[in-house]
Amino acid sequence: MTFLCKEKNMSSFARTDDQGKFRLTSFVSFDGAPAGKHSITVSKAEAAKGATKEVDINDPTYDPLRLVEDAKVPAPKNVIPAKYADAKTTDLFATVTADTQTPDVNLDLKD
Repeated sequence: MTFLCKEKNMSSFARTDDQGKFRLTSFVSFDGAPAGKHSITVSKAEAAKGATKEVDINDPTYDPLRLVEDAKVPAPKNVIPAKYADAKTTDLFATVTADTQTPDVNLDLKD
């Protein structure tokens, strides 16, 4: 997720854990976000089927050049509605105050 503060022309980012909790980073790890109104973008990529493949380099048919050819797989798919991944279309907003650099945000993602 990314917090975009237009008034300060700054952004902060975070990854959520399996509980949906996050800690924002602007300049150094987990330093929070600048105070102000932020639009929030969110995306979650899912690897395309067949994107990863176990390779046994001891297999007599192993061919590193073929690995390069096999690596051409479709791009990951965003599993969250696309409007949330774009700062122009997201309807998610949060206000960060000087005393709370990482606000509590309830992200209700709907099509």
